[in-house]
Amino acid sequence: MALLLAAALIGLVVFIHELGHYIAARMTGTPVETFGIGFGPALVERSLWGTKWRIGCIPLGGYVKMELPEDATRVFKNTAIVLAGPAMNFLLAFICLIGACLLQDMSISEAVARAWQGLGLATDATLHAFGKLLSLSSAEDFQGPVGMVSSIKGIIVDQGIGFAKFLVLVGVISFGLGFMNLIPVPPLDGGKFVFLWLRLLAPRFMKTAELVVRATGALALFAFLIFVTFKDVIKLF
Repeated sequence: MALLLAAALIGLVVFIHELGHYIAARMTGTPVETFGIGFGPALVERSLWGTKWRIGCIPLGGYVKMELPEDATRVFKNTAIVLAGPAMNFLLAFICLIGACLLQDMSISEAVARAWQGLGLATDATLHAFGKLLSLSSAEDFQGPVGMVSSIKGIIVDQGIGFAKFLVLVGVISFGLGFMNLIPVPPLDGGKFVFLWLRLLAPRFMKTAELVVRATGALALFAFLIFVTFKDVIKLF
């Protein structure tokens, strides 16, 4: 039960992230071909509002498939679509922290202030952890999806979890996902954002460069995911 709840927490945060992209796309008149949670063969698949909604059998991540027009006049709309995913994660984190504070009998103004302070502390901690990761001094401590689910399961089983703790946990996970996606490396949202604006400076050159960087970034990200997943599985046994 705890394992299912842990996986559901991550799935919820991923869904909110992709929902941000989807809402921004619809608001800017951009067709969305597929909204997917998980990968691999579909467990559930339905077509609604001109979009194919699917849940894959491999519960790792999600995606919103669409074609962003490369017209220079669309750059602000495309930017909104790209950044809407992380923005939704930060918004969810803020709301969850406010809710957790309200459950501690704080006033609304105090809850908002505490939640804002919590996001500041989370930002500092995340930047510190990311700096250590870049220096390769904490690669062994980095957790992939398997490790995250295992750690969350441990928190739920060993410590027990009330609704306030549940909200904090969702907020922390959501904040981490939003921050990670702002890293300026394709195919993450941060990388997409950078190339959206670089195309305005040198469209022909960047079109070729982007293909190379995207392929390299995707391979590097995939290799790193395999590494941390393998490390997490080894730790479990």
